[in-house]
Amino acid sequence: MKVMELPGWPPEATGTFDPLRGATFAGTADTVYIERVIRATSDVLMFACSFNDGKTAQHPVYHWNHLGDNALKVEKILHNNIGELLLSIGTIGIPEDD
Repeated sequence: MKVMELPGWPPEATGTFDPLRGATFAGTADTVYIERVIRATSDVLMFACSFNDGKTAQHPVYHWNHLGDNALKVEKILHNNIGELLLSIGTIGIPEDD
C-alpha cells in the first residue's frame, strides 16, 4: 500500500491565517514542504509544513486522522522526507508489519 491510498490523502491544513497581516493560506500538498512532526499516536499524525518558499512565518499544522496502525509508519516516512514536498510522499510504500 502507498501513502496516497490511505484515508484522508492528501491531508489538509487546519487553522486560519490573517490576510490583513500579509499571511496567505498554505494551498495544496504540491506547494507545501514537510517541516516537522509534532505528534504521532497510534491513529493520528500532527505535523507542520512550510510554504511560500519558506518566506512566511506561518507554518500550517496538519492533523491526519483515522490512520490506524499506519500512523507510526507514516511518521517515519515524514521524518525521512523533511524538506520535501508533501505531495512527494504519496508514492512511497508503507512497510508491511513484521
